[in-house]
Amino acid sequence: MKKQVLALVAITLALASCSQQPDHHADSGDVFTPIHSPANLERQTPDLSVDLRKTPLASLSADLRARLSTEKIVRVILPNGKAVTYANTDGHVVLDGDMILGHSDTAVKIIDGLARSGGTINGQGLSEFAAGRANWGKTIPYFWNNTTFTSSQVSVLNSAISLWNQQIGDAVKWQWNTTPYNKVQFVNGGSGACGSSYVGMIGGTQPLTIGCFNTGTVIHEMGHAAGLHHEHQRCDRDSYVTVGGTDTTNFGRLCTRYQYGNYDYDSIMNYGAPYAYAKTPAGPYQGNPANLGRGSKLSTGDMSALRAIYPNSGTTDPTDPTPPTGAVTYTGTLASGGSAVHPSGGFNWYGGTLKATLTGPSGADFDLYLMQKYSDGNWYTMAKSDSPSASEYIETSQTAGIYRWAVKSYSGSGSYTLNATK
Repeated sequence: MKKQVLALVAITLALASCSQQPDHHADSGDVFTPIHSPANLERQTPDLSVDLRKTPLASLSADLRARLSTEKIVRVILPNGKAVTYANTDGHVVLDGDMILGHSDTAVKIIDGLARSGGTINGQGLSEFAAGRANWGKTIPYFWNNTTFTSSQVSVLNSAISLWNQQIGDAVKWQWNTTPYNKVQFVNGGSGACGSSYVGMIGGTQPLTIGCFNTGTVIHEMGHAAGLHHEHQRCDRDSYVTVGGTDTTNFGRLCTRYQYGNYDYDSIMNYGAPYAYAKTPAGPYQGNPANLGRGSKLSTGDMSALRAIYPNSGTTDPTDPTPPTGAVTYTGTLASGGSAVHPSGGFNWYGGTLKATLTGPSGADFDLYLMQKYSDGNWYTMAKSDSPSASEYIETSQTAGIYRWAVKSYSGSGSYTLNATK
């Protein structure tokens, strides 16, 4: 087997599973479907535990870095003693059951950010955005592949989207459109988890995964995509609910983002029992405490928060950021075992697909790597193509950051050409 010549550091953190619960009926006769809740991972024995108080992230061995991406349940103790527990699946970093923090191949960067922030997650009332600053326009473009959903599942998706648009479509409307560069793709999550989504727009095509097909679950994930965090993680939540679990990063309060209105027990963004329990309110609130985690549509509070961050109803959408176009060509000559990087200082990337084609000398074995510079000052491999030939190709989706291409001669020498799209 060809030995690896550059270290690959790709940590896959992902989806904490959830369970679908039966429908419940409120006194009014309305159907409230309990929103899925995160697996109580902190109560399970982890397959791997890493204590960053003893060994800093930058000093972890290659073996530990690799195991962080493969073990099913991983627990990381941050330098300040807070614990982060995650499950590995599906190639995304997901905390609190369904909020995607980034691609799995940027997990080291995400953990580094959590370590530096002391476990604070950038976190309707509770929103990612200040008033008027949501990063979608008037519409959120979406699509899905019909072959991946049954007709009954499509019916649930359409019903949820229709209900959203009836309730709040004048402020932010979901619209089927495969053309824009920035859009949401609904993905069938199977039976492994109820759902997951990024919070707000991240750039490019972003997944919104559904595994539990009921209207409440779909609208909950749509709320995340539109920019809403969990209601039960408001900074003032301790006056209204009791949240179980000792994992303060997964279940803790988010006091660094924007809070709108009073605590809303009716919010679609709440979890319910056994992860959050209503208690006698110790401050102003709205909704019915009995409805905690049982919503099937946007509440009045949810809609007020969305109107606050999407105030420009009736205006045109802002222009999508321009996707990467054009190409740059690099050339060079390597001796056997030599390497080169292009450009030497790296290039800034705002997120999206990067492509590169390497053509080396006949009979040689040249390899191609995409590397990213992290906050520790080191460069880590995010993608590679290392076939036993002189020609290599990489096409990969990456988040914003500083990147560069690396060319390595495993054997043979001569001139090469690297064509990169950025």
